Amino acid sequence: MKTLCLLSFVLLGAGAIAADGDNTLANLKTAYETRRAALTATRDEAVGKTLAAYKAELGTLLANVRQQGNLDYVLAIEAEQKRLDAGGSAPTEPAAKEFAHLRRIQWAARQAEDKADKELGESLAALRKQYLDSLEKLEKTLVAANRIEEAKAARGEKETVEAMSAMCGHWMWLEQFDRFHRPDGSIWSATDNRRVGSWEYLGTDKDGRKFRVETHGKYIETVTMSVDGKSFW
Repeated sequence: MKTLCLLSFVLLGAGAIAADGDNTLANLKTAYETRRAALTATRDEAVGKTLAAYKAELGTLLANVRQQGNLDYVLAIEAEQKRLDAGGSAPTEPAAKEFAHLRRIQWAARQAEDKADKELGESLAALRKQYLDSLEKLEKTLVAANRIEEAKAARGEKETVEAMSAMCGHWMWLEQFDRFHRPDGSIWSATDNRRVGSWEYLGTDKDGRKFRVETHGKYIETVTMSVDGKSFW
């Protein structure tokens, strides 16, 4: 099982993440989460506008196709509308070749969403690096000040961020299900772009990183990611 991690970014400031006042773990974490939320919100707003425009184009196209009396085309558009209403995103697979205009607007929506995701991925990766650098510096500062328990907490946060980064991206889950694991803890089907579940990091032991995975509202598993980050069991 292999992953291609998508995370990354346009910086909201130069240098390592720093919080106002003392750079305690809580302050650094708050600064990181605030920046990450802002980046994600920017992506979501862009994708929301893309999907709204796509839905409007589908409605216009459907009205035109009905006038033509093309039942197959009507059914294809209605199926796409239903998928979107169920929480789907821009399509990953285009409609049949005979539905040329539908394919064109599908391609435009997919291109726009892919661009937003790529920019978010680059932004989050850069932000994450800043945060990890800041945590490493904080750990050393705390050890030098003999604040060992706080240093351990800083290291624990660093390990958590690294583990979540390893989980994010494109996975062929259990060699059967093509999925994307996103930074917000959601799981999406890569075949039809529907949200199918959620995941969270539980901790690390000698065997590897532990995650709780829930899919389709009923399948709940605790899985272990190998130390090299390439397989699960």
